[in-house]
Amino acid sequence: MVDYLGVLVATIAAFAVGALWYGPLFGRQWRTLMNYAEGHAGTPAGGEGMPMKSAMTGGFLATLVLVYVLAVLMHQFVITSAMQAVSFGFTIALGFVATTMANSVFYERRPWKLYLINVSHYVVAIIVAALVLFYW
Repeated sequence: MVDYLGVLVATIAAFAVGALWYGPLFGRQWRTLMNYAEGHAGTPAGGEGMPMKSAMTGGFLATLVLVYVLAVLMHQFVITSAMQAVSFGFTIALGFVATTMANSVFYERRPWKLYLINVSHYVVAIIVAALVLFYW
């Protein structure tokens, strides 16, 4: 059985990782690699972007779905220790997120550095969510 309150708390924790990741930790590098205009977060230089409120709402909802599915899978695989939660989260991030996001390098010709910033964010966020779900 999935604990919906636990899913919400884990989603907030994973989303907080993203706020740190794309804010003080790697925000400047990420914006530069994305070609975002300084002072216009979310708006590519010379182009139109989604309003930040819409982007944040969509990102939160996507994270909520990700964490819900993670909770279902953790329940199905009977995760019984924190180390299993970390290992499971890492495996999910590596097997599904890192491989899928690699297409941004191969097909969209995005830089590897951008890929590494984005993928490492998901690895950490999913592991944090898995730990919150386990301890919840």
